[in-house]
Amino acid sequence: MTKQKIPILGVVTNCKNVEPLSKWVIENENIFVANGMNFNKMVGTCFKRGGRFEESFKPLREESAEIVWNAILTTSAKQPIDFITSFESPSKFGMDIWKYFCAWIGDEIWAEPIPGTMRLLNSNKN
Repeated sequence: MTKQKIPILGVVTNCKNVEPLSKWVIENENIFVANGMNFNKMVGTCFKRGGRFEESFKPLREESAEIVWNAILTTSAKQPIDFITSFESPSKFGMDIWKYFCAWIGDEIWAEPIPGTMRLLNSNKN
């Protein structure tokens, strides 16, 4: 979808029952790859809030915040990347992402825009 130009970080939530948090990713990352979801990095996290276990999950939330922040720092591009320009227009970029998503879920019927959608996307808003 981003033509391998944009680093993609996958953040898996709700890993509260797995020790360490990364274990879920290690055991399941191959499923994402097999389905065409290639991430530069994937991390397991828990950001659960509320309820009777609010305080119990606080250390996991703090650990998860640090994990995500460090993953952003190590995964992010060092320089800004412009990949939208190669798509002719922002609306064409949006349509290509939509078509990619439709192909990925296997529902080609939604891949073509509804008549008039492109005209609406390209019109100037007043």
